[in-house]
Amino acid sequence: MEVHSPYSGEVVGEVPLTDAAALEAALGAAADGARAMAAMPAFERSDILAGAAAAIEADAGELARIITAEQGKHLAEATAEAERIAGIVRLCAEEARRISGEVLPMDAAPVGASATPLTAAFLVERLTAAGLPDGALQLVMGSGAELGPALCTDARVRKISFTGSFEAGAAIARAAGVKRITCELGSNAALVVLADADLDRAAAAIAFSGFTNAGQNCVSTQRVLVHESRTDEVLQRLLDRVDAFVTGDPAAPATSLSPVIDERAAERVVAWIQEAGSTGATVLRGGERDGTVVAPAVVLEPTAGARLWHEEVFGPAVAVRSFAGDDEALAGANSTRYGLAMSVMTADLDRAMRFAGGLRAGIVNVNPPRGATWRADHMPWGGLADSGFGKEGVRYAVRDMVEDRLVVIHPGGGA
Repeated sequence: MEVHSPYSGEVVGEVPLTDAAALEAALGAAADGARAMAAMPAFERSDILAGAAAAIEADAGELARIITAEQGKHLAEATAEAERIAGIVRLCAEEARRISGEVLPMDAAPVGASATPLTAAFLVERLTAAGLPDGALQLVMGSGAELGPALCTDARVRKISFTGSFEAGAAIARAAGVKRITCELGSNAALVVLADADLDRAAAAIAFSGFTNAGQNCVSTQRVLVHESRTDEVLQRLLDRVDAFVTGDPAAPATSLSPVIDERAAERVVAWIQEAGSTGATVLRGGERDGTVVAPAVVLEPTAGARLWHEEVFGPAVAVRSFAGDDEALAGANSTRYGLAMSVMTADLDRAMRFAGGLRAGIVNVNPPRGATWRADHMPWGGLADSGFGKEGVRYAVRDMVEDRLVVIHPGGGA
């Protein structure tokens, strides 16, 4: 399969597609690898991961270029992500030493994105070169519709970790049956700006979290609720930042707004913006596209029925609505089937705590400088409702993959 740049359309790599026979071979190898991993002392697992982290860190520039080439994230963001990946693997190395004497099955944890296989290949190469036993880590590439059912129903796959749409996650849960599943599914993150908030901080948080990686982030701020007394001020500050975005080649240092992953995604984002405008909203910015580059959009007062308000846009578009009181703000923020992350901006600690308890989301940020996109990789990360179940974050993910075993030694009997 050819991998194309979402910006230029040029071929940036090729990967082999997995068929049913190759998938069966990979599952068999993974089962053998799991036995080798189960017999491996914790310090050896830790050393392998530490070596992989060092290798990834040394090649972070190459990884950043791969991310930019296949996904379109502009180079500065991709560089930060490459460095973060090395840090996550280093956290895994530390956590590996804490499970000495326990079994960590590694049969398979199918995670993938057919549009971005080159980054996965880079990481698998580094982890394998760091010393993983043969077969312990398998990478299969192909259609989720074709390979997914086999992965989900095979008894050798004892844990599934999935990041993607609610519809795909629901299908995985139905197919998987009785096995462990972690799903990070859709999101529609809200950010509430109360009347006493620092408006410059709020506008900066909206601009960053709404448009980083062209809004293609599971916790991108999509809905903004602003107290009616401050709406005009927040909008002006936000529009100033949006107007300063530079679109273009994501590998160019000056670029600050990335393309979306493909033209179909770009067409959908523009259609949702136009739908909101045709049903009563005011499109203050955006609504146009040039190939996969969608102009950053700010849409004022969309109806509750507009898809831009109630579904996950996964693109560079932010919807803004006003509210009169705290109860109205909470109701508006919670008027979604998703519940991954939300934010509130206020100088009042009591109100902050009220919103922290009242916002129905697995993660609530109070006065975040970068919106809900702020994340430390060692903290628990997961959502509620249709945003999925289970926790990410190295320690919590490891615990979810460990199969606990109770051994009771009774007195007598010669033991």
